Amino acid sequence: DRQLLPAAGPLIMREFGISPKDFGWLVTAFSASYAPFALLAGWFFDRVGLRWGIVVAVAVWSAFGAGLGAAASFTMLAAFRFALGAPLAAAIPGSGKANATFLKPEELAFGGTINQVGISAAGIAAPLLVGRLGESLGWRPLFVAAGLAGFLWIPLWLWITRNTPAASRSHSAAASIPM
Repeated sequence: DRQLLPAAGPLIMREFGISPKDFGWLVTAFSASYAPFALLAGWFFDRVGLRWGIVVAVAVWSAFGAGLGAAASFTMLAAFRFALGAPLAAAIPGSGKANATFLKPEELAFGGTINQVGISAAGIAAPLLVGRLGESLGWRPLFVAAGLAGFLWIPLWLWITRNTPAASRSHSAAASIPM
């Protein structure tokens, strides 16, 4: 979701006739909402709970991400990009809470690593997808597909969290982790 815009930048700039400076405002719009909402994301998960908090965050960011593909003007594109930053700010605290909930203390570092690999893989995949499919399909279907993928992921998350017990935490288990 967050990596597609930079990868599709040249196609978007051509379609809307915008300058690199204007494109920079699109990139900034995401961060302008991401930063303040990141402060609220942890609070949100602690109040709503991890299972349904993730569902809400992924559903909202998937809708806004797909909405980017339907933007008819530069203003709409900027509005969707701004809106996308807020729910995506939940990704890092949500994955951290999921790791803390479902992983044993001795698995936490590896779990965090898997999260970071996912972010990096998206940074690699987005330009490859845009380069491979962007010219033939256009940039819009890629945003819609990314949004739909999020909606398809939600039932998997609900099934996994329903069928996976929380990791047991004991003071002695945490104390036995080699430093």
